[in-house]
Amino acid sequence: MSSMRILLLLGILGLMYPRTLAEDVHYYITAENVIWDYAPSGNNLATYDDENYKTFLNPGPNRIGHKYYKAIYKQYTDETYKTEIKKPDWMGFLGPIISGSVGQTLKIHFKNLADRNFSMHPHGIFYEKDSEGALYLDKTGKKDKADDIVQPQQTHLYKWEVKEIDAPAAGDPDCLPWMYHSHIDPVRDMYSGLMGLILTCKKGKHAKLDTSFALLLKVMDENLSWYLDKNIEKFIQSGVKVNPEDEDFQESNKMHSINGLMYGHLKGLDTCMGDNITWFLLGMGNEVDLHTINFYGQSLMYNHHRTDSVNIYPSEFAVATMKINLPGNWLIFCHVHDHFVAGMTAFLRVNTCSREPDLPKNGKIRKYYIAAELVYWNYSQNGQNLYDGGSLTEADSDSEVFFKKGPHRIGGQYLKAIYQEYTDGTFSVRKKRKPEEEHLGFLGPVIKASVGDLVKVEFYNKANRTYSIHPFGFFYDKFSEGSHYKDYVIHKLTHNYNAAPNTIKSYTWQVTENMGPLPDDPPCITRMYASVIDYMKDTYSGLVGPMLICKRGALNDDGKQKDVDKEFFLLFSVTDENESWYIKKNINKFASEPNKIDMDDEDFKESNLMHGINGYLYGNLRGLNMCVGDRISWHILSVGNEVDLHTAFFHGNTFTVYENHKDTIAVLPGTFKTLSMTAKNSGTWALVCKTNDHFNAGTKALYHVNKCGRLTAHERMTGKNRTYYIAAEEIEWEYAKGHQDFVRGGSLDDPNNEGNAFVKSSETLIGSKYIKAVYREYTDDTFTTPMPHPKYLGILGPVIKANVGDTIRNESNYLDQNIKKYCSKPNDVNKENEEFIENNKNHGINGLLYGNLQSLKMFQDETVYWYLLGLGTEVDIHSVHFHGNTFLHYTDYQHRKDTIDLWPGTFSTVVMVAHNPGTWLLHCHVNDHIIGGMETVYTVLPKNVTRK
Repeated sequence: MSSMRILLLLGILGLMYPRTLAEDVHYYITAENVIWDYAPSGNNLATYDDENYKTFLNPGPNRIGHKYYKAIYKQYTDETYKTEIKKPDWMGFLGPIISGSVGQTLKIHFKNLADRNFSMHPHGIFYEKDSEGALYLDKTGKKDKADDIVQPQQTHLYKWEVKEIDAPAAGDPDCLPWMYHSHIDPVRDMYSGLMGLILTCKKGKHAKLDTSFALLLKVMDENLSWYLDKNIEKFIQSGVKVNPEDEDFQESNKMHSINGLMYGHLKGLDTCMGDNITWFLLGMGNEVDLHTINFYGQSLMYNHHRTDSVNIYPSEFAVATMKINLPGNWLIFCHVHDHFVAGMTAFLRVNTCSREPDLPKNGKIRKYYIAAELVYWNYSQNGQNLYDGGSLTEADSDSEVFFKKGPHRIGGQYLKAIYQEYTDGTFSVRKKRKPEEEHLGFLGPVIKASVGDLVKVEFYNKANRTYSIHPFGFFYDKFSEGSHYKDYVIHKLTHNYNAAPNTIKSYTWQVTENMGPLPDDPPCITRMYASVIDYMKDTYSGLVGPMLICKRGALNDDGKQKDVDKEFFLLFSVTDENESWYIKKNINKFASEPNKIDMDDEDFKESNLMHGINGYLYGNLRGLNMCVGDRISWHILSVGNEVDLHTAFFHGNTFTVYENHKDTIAVLPGTFKTLSMTAKNSGTWALVCKTNDHFNAGTKALYHVNKCGRLTAHERMTGKNRTYYIAAEEIEWEYAKGHQDFVRGGSLDDPNNEGNAFVKSSETLIGSKYIKAVYREYTDDTFTTPMPHPKYLGILGPVIKANVGDTIRNESNYLDQNIKKYCSKPNDVNKENEEFIENNKNHGINGLLYGNLQSLKMFQDETVYWYLLGLGTEVDIHSVHFHGNTFLHYTDYQHRKDTIDLWPGTFSTVVMVAHNPGTWLLHCHVNDHIIGGMETVYTVLPKNVTRK
């Protein structure tokens, strides 16, 4: 048995897999130039927003509009490339579906009929170096480089094998989706349009394409397409000079699409009531490409769990199944507010097909009386920072930005609309919250129901504009949907099932078997209700509440969960008060010079971004109290925008989710998580968002575990004491030694190299060397003899290891110091300058850029454990992608992947059998991070190489 550590890696064990006799399947694929129309009608066909769509769809003197010159993949019948195989409308601009089962070899005859060099690179399937289709320094030559670049009018044969070792794992469905794309310059190639779907299936299984759909959610940034200049020339009036760096122009070219169509223009998603549909959900793109896809009126089964939404991000590929519930036109959309407003919408069209819905009978009827009311909400309890100490308006504090009132500042109090519960339909007596509900803050009352139950909600709109209640995760018909979009239901439009001011509306919802928890789910799963007349403005105004959907028998007669001592509901959200319906009222009431406020001023807008948990910041959330030994059910929710990348971190105690023990969970807008915790460690503990910007801006609370006369976990420890001697030391750190790009080739000092922006030094730019504080290990408490530091760890400190029961004893603060040391004119440095800020963003793996992290070596057929860590802020979504070899990721089941996501403060372990020898690319698949140098290579040495 050999062992080594690789990228926080420990443990390598030999394992052999037999070769499988192959069956050849041939595909004839081209890359071709087309004029692509993102919205053929030029209008918003999905919602009643009549303004925002014009930003992206309207052509003009200095706007391209909704048509763009692109390159896409097409399929033909044979090597003559004369007879095209037409694809269904729902595929949009996706390339043809390439599929195969274990034992098959997919032979891709690729002809480049476009006007520049392109290639085909696959995810999730075996290939040798001559079929990788990716250009980088992989230590190959001659025939093994021919696949990297296919010139116009040239062809290349790619051979991709579906092997057992890369097949769907035991916990996966029969077929897994992956993507193929051009990989010469992967960022520009994909924005130009060259992406398609691969399906790899278990032996003897095949994809059922007649009951399947694939959806790619992606912000197509046409500014980064190879064809931007051509599009300006072709679609903008001659003689009009366009500035490609203009921010408004760039925004107009960011096409928030599903399969390349926007604002409800995607056609062909048609099905029948009662059908079982498989959805292949795909993500590619940049830091903004955090997507939560939701299907109104339906639910999904995803990785053996019930959900109504799935998170998709760059290089994430998911399979979800759906049993169609009710006929009608149902909205498909991204929960991220900006993406929804910008057109990431489509329709699922369900026909009755002479079938009737199967509805539960004789369930319990649960009644709720809920009003929308205007209140003045204070994001603090008494103006104090209860987490860090001091006043929230203390000069130069992080909190002052959000809480200081002034001539041009609102402060920490805002007019909002929130849901309030009443005792009965007279709406005369408000239901008083119990002590265990104190933590709910500005959330509405908790709505609970079990499978088979009927929920009846009387909604009284006491606010001053039309609102609704829409349930995410219940079964409802069109008359109880509580939404507002162009589904063309005549009766719904006539009767208006939304509530105008001072009116009462009734909603009836059910919990069908298709909506309830699955066997592998917790007894109760978390859901949300909200007003969605204008989803973004309604929720930012305050109209959000939690729901629980439970298995039969999981609730007591009083509505409490069985076998649970405490339940807490936490909404993590950056509440953007700038987008509230009441921003102008708040300016007029709380700012002393309201007429002088510039609502587009960036500092003013920042002051109204309230980074809270249930509407409280900086430790002001109260009521999170429990005893040692209590069984806690945590229900985590999130709504919001692209900045709402939250990682909820519990100090002091761990929780269980899908049979994994964790202390941090990632939540995106429209994501709902259910966590189980047994409180073992007494004390007052932090509960925070680990995303740096959110933490500093106040997304932090305290929870209290009282002893209550019980024994704590620490008092029961019986394992070994393990002592590590670790020092924090100042060093000079070089992110890119020699300024060479060891992945793409070339010098980073070349001004034409995109990496030059991150390493160049000048009178006012630091460059690639920084003074850092790092952890380093020593042999004993004299701290005189350092332990050897493995090269692959880079900037990381030593690995600390422990077994269950053992006890372990034991943002840069150097910016100004680095400016003084490395800038020849430190007094001229403007720390707010965009070039300076960009220069200091080092997109590293273990603190090294552009392939400078080396020594990632292993032998063929060894089992490799990769320990992956993520830290940082809102842009630190990372999709760690391994070329050449797939791996297993473990939740409560095994899952086959070649990319794993990392969020700030989250950690993952993946297990790879390194069966494919060669030097392979390892990189973050987020586009800006590729450009910024978050790439290296790892090497799988052939078995016959002598071990050193």
